[in-house]
Amino acid sequence: MIRMIIFDFDGVLVESIDAKTRGFVKLFENEEPQIVKRIVEYHLENGGLSRYEKIRYAYEHFLHRPLPEERLRELGLEFSRLSMPDVVKAPWVKGAKEFLEEFHAAIDLYVATGTPHEEIIQTIARRKMGHFFKDVIGTPPAKEEIIRNLVQNADCGRDEIAMVGDSPQDMAGAVAAGIRFVGRVHRSSTSLEREKGITKIPDLLPLRDILRL
Repeated sequence: MIRMIIFDFDGVLVESIDAKTRGFVKLFENEEPQIVKRIVEYHLENGGLSRYEKIRYAYEHFLHRPLPEERLRELGLEFSRLSMPDVVKAPWVKGAKEFLEEFHAAIDLYVATGTPHEEIIQTIARRKMGHFFKDVIGTPPAKEEIIRNLVQNADCGRDEIAMVGDSPQDMAGAVAAGIRFVGRVHRSSTSLEREKGITKIPDLLPLRDILRL
C-alpha cells in the first residue's frame, strides 16, 4: 500500500513547462536564434535540473563564454522575475487538484523540485496549495538528493513510497532511492517517451488506479 508520494512540480502538478520555456527564451533573447533553440531543447530534455545548472551549461557549451558566479545569480533571479508570474497562473495538470484534494489527508504528500527553494515556497503559497503537502522542497540540494533524503527520513518502507515526475532526473532519483516511479509524459516534455520499463501516464487522472489507492 502506498503511504507516501513525492511529486515533481512543473509539468506534473501544474502545466508550467511552457512558462519556464518562455523564461529561457526571454533570458537569452539577445543571442542568435539557433543558440536559443539549443538552450530551449536542453531545458526541455533536462526538466529535473535547476535553472542554475541549465544556465551554466548554456554558457559553457552553447555560448562558450565565462560565467562568473555573481552573474549566474543575477541571471537566476531574472529568470524568476520572467517566469514566476506565469507559473502562478498556470492551469493544473488534469486530475492533479482532484487527486490532492482526495488523498492529502490519508497519504503523506511531498513536492521535490528543481526550482529554488524560496521560489517554490512562494509559488505554492500564491497558488494556495500548501495545505496539501507535508513538505515542499526545492534546490539546492539537487533533486536526487532531495528524494533520497525524503525516503531515508520516511516513516514507511520504500515499497510504500512512489515518485511522480516527468524527467529522466526524476526517474533517476526514484531509482537511486529504491522507490516506485510513475512518469508523466506530455507534449512539453517528451524525454521519458524513450524510457522503457516504467509506468507512463498522460496526466494524473489514472494515478489513483495505477497506485491502487
